Amino acid sequence: MKLGGFFIFLFVFAFQAESQNAPVAEYIIQINPKVGLVVFKEKLGLPIILEEVDKAFGIYSFKTDIAAEKLKLFLNKTGCVWAFQKNHTVASRGVLPNDPLLSQQKYLSIIKAADVWPYLHNGLSKKEDTLVVAIVDSGMDTMHPDLLPNRWINRQEIPHNQIDDDSNGYTDDYLGWNGGDTNSKTFTNVSFDGHGTAIAGIIGASGNNNMGISGINWNIKLMPVVCYGSKNNNGDIGVVRSLIYVYRMKQLYLRSGGKKGANIVVVNTSIGMDRTFAEEAPIWCALYDSLGAVGIISSAATSNSNISIDQFGDIPSTCASKFMIVVNSTDMQDVKANSGYSAKYIDMAAPGSRIYSTGLMQNLGGAGTYTDVSGTSFAAPQVAAAVALLYQSVCDTFWTMLKTNPDYALGLVKSWILTGTDALPSLIGQNASGGRLNMLNAWHNMDNWCRSFDRTYSDNQVLAASIAVYPNPVTAGQELMVEFQAQNDTRVEVSDMLGHVQTLEFESTGNNLLVQTTSLAPGNYFLLITTKNQRLVKKLQVY
Repeated sequence: MKLGGFFIFLFVFAFQAESQNAPVAEYIIQINPKVGLVVFKEKLGLPIILEEVDKAFGIYSFKTDIAAEKLKLFLNKTGCVWAFQKNHTVASRGVLPNDPLLSQQKYLSIIKAADVWPYLHNGLSKKEDTLVVAIVDSGMDTMHPDLLPNRWINRQEIPHNQIDDDSNGYTDDYLGWNGGDTNSKTFTNVSFDGHGTAIAGIIGASGNNNMGISGINWNIKLMPVVCYGSKNNNGDIGVVRSLIYVYRMKQLYLRSGGKKGANIVVVNTSIGMDRTFAEEAPIWCALYDSLGAVGIISSAATSNSNISIDQFGDIPSTCASKFMIVVNSTDMQDVKANSGYSAKYIDMAAPGSRIYSTGLMQNLGGAGTYTDVSGTSFAAPQVAAAVALLYQSVCDTFWTMLKTNPDYALGLVKSWILTGTDALPSLIGQNASGGRLNMLNAWHNMDNWCRSFDRTYSDNQVLAASIAVYPNPVTAGQELMVEFQAQNDTRVEVSDMLGHVQTLEFESTGNNLLVQTTSLAPGNYFLLITTKNQRLVKKLQVY
C-alpha cells in the first residue's frame, strides 16, 4: 500500500514538474454517477480539487496546469469519465453592434431589438431586393455620418440637372422629395427642428459601424419626404403631396419590375392635427388606403396630449385605414406616457420617453450630433422599423401574397406585430392591444406563419433552426422535454452511434414535446425531430 502511494506521488510529481509553466485552466468532467466520487478520486490519483456542479449528473469542475491532452489520457485510464471539456467563456447570442453610444438607447432592450438582430439581412429581402422606409416629416440630415450610408438614392435620377430623368413626374428627386415646397430639397430650414433626423436614426442609423448609435435596422434605406413648406406652409396640402409621392414611387417600382421607383415597405408619419376627426380630413385619410393598395403599411403617431381620441379626435389616429398602425407611447419604466388614448383608434404603444437618436450636424458644438427626444413621434418609428425588419427575413409565400392580395398580406403584418405586444397594466383600455411593441414576439409570429405556409422557408433560414432539449443527459425512462412546436407530420426518433434508428413516443404541449425514453438503453444518441419541411438534430446522452 505504501509502495503504491509512493508510485503515485512520483508520477504526480513528474507530471507537475513537466507542466509547471503551463497556464492554469478550468475543466469540467462528467463521471458515471453509479461509480461515485470516492472511487473516481482513488482511481484518478491526482491532487486536484473537484467542485460540484451537479451531483446527480456526476458533473464536477476543477482547475489545473496539467496540459489538456495529457490530462485527458490520465482521466480516460480511470474508466469512470463520460465526458471531459474545458470550461469555455460563454457569450450572449444576442447580437450587439459596436456602436459606442448603444448603451444610451435604453428603449432597444425594452422592445427586444437585439434579440431580432441576428435575422438582419443587410437591409434586403431574402430575394436581395432593397427595402425602403419612407419618412414623411421635416426632412433628414442626409450628411449625418450615421445616416449617410443608409440614405435612399434614386439611381435613375441625375441630381441637379433640372431634368426628370426617370420620367416619374418629379424633377431631381435624387434623395427623396419635398411635398411642402414641391421641389427636391429634403433638408431645408424646416429640417432644423431635427425632428425628421431623429426619426431616421431610430429606424435606420447605420449599425455596427463603430460610430454613434444603432438604428433598429442597420442597413435599411431611408427616404426623406418633406411635408412642410419652408415659408410656414404647414397645411394638409404638403402632407397630401408627400403621401402621393410615396404612393407613386412604389407604384412605379411595381410596374417597372423593380427597375424604377422604390421598394417602399412602410411609411412613418409622426405628424398630425390634434382635436380633428377623419371626416374633416378625408383626402389625407384616404391616402393610407391608397398606400396599402400598393403594399405599403403605415405607422402613425397619435397625439402627445393625454386626451381621449374617441372624444376629442386626432389626425391621423381617426383615419380608419386597415393598413395603418397607430401608436401611443410608454416611458422608460414601461408605463403609459403622456399621449392620446383610445381602445378604438390606437393600436399599440412603443417607448417614447428619452429616446436617444441622431441630431443635426450643425449642433456639433452644442447638443452634439446625438440627442434625447421624447413624444409619440419617436414611438411610431420603432413600429415602422419593426415592419422593415420583418421584411428582411419573411418567406417567399408572403411576397407573392403581397403582390396578389396586399389586403391580406398587410393584415398579416399588422397581426404579427399587434398580437406580439407585451401586455401592460397601464395600457389596458388605452389602446386596442393593451400592449407595447415586442419585436421578438412579432418576429416569432412571422416565423411561425412562414413555417406553416411556405415549404421552402425552413431551408432558407437566416440562422439555422435549433432546439433545446432537457434534461440532457437524461436517465432512461425519464421524460424528455424538447422545445419545439409540433406539426401534423412531426416525427421524433433517435439514432445510436451505429446508425440504428428507433421512433419515440411523444405528446405535444403548446411549444414543447414531452418525449418518452423508456425504450432507450444507456449510451450516446442523436435525437432527430423531423417534419415535411425540416430535420433538426441534437446530441442526447442517456444513462
